[in-house]
Amino acid sequence: MANQLYDELECDGLLSGSETLMVYGKHWVELTQSLYEPKKSNVYIVFDGQWRIDWHQTEGLIVVTKENVQENYIKQLQAKKINYILAGTGEHIDLNLALQKIYDMGFRRLGLSGGGSINGAFLRQNLIDEISLVLSPLAVGGKNTPRFSTVMIWNH
Repeated sequence: MANQLYDELECDGLLSGSETLMVYGKHWVELTQSLYEPKKSNVYIVFDGQWRIDWHQTEGLIVVTKENVQENYIKQLQAKKINYILAGTGEHIDLNLALQKIYDMGFRRLGLSGGGSINGAFLRQNLIDEISLVLSPLAVGGKNTPRFSTVMIWNH
């Protein structure tokens, strides 16, 4: 459903933080029907400033990380032919610099579907242009389970 929504909102790509992948990636979900294949938003941009992911899915992936990244992480990205962006050397990825580099790659409208950390970082730096709240008729429990989805749009 989310991928279809990004297409309806005419997003060039989807963006999240690595924490979102780690939360969603720990649980197996049995699908009763095939996933919606996005028509327009066919790139997934993941901000991974802590170099925690051993990437397996590489198609359509762009990883954003810091310039002072560990050398073995860059070697992994290069060996797996994953496109990546280096942005900032501080404690966190430089969001403005990353978005400028993403813009230079031709992306103009991104759907941000991360968790509280990355969504909050984008909000604090005034990098969100519109917000859509997605309500689903689904009850999911658990201490670390996301409660609802937001779609935040960066549009430049």
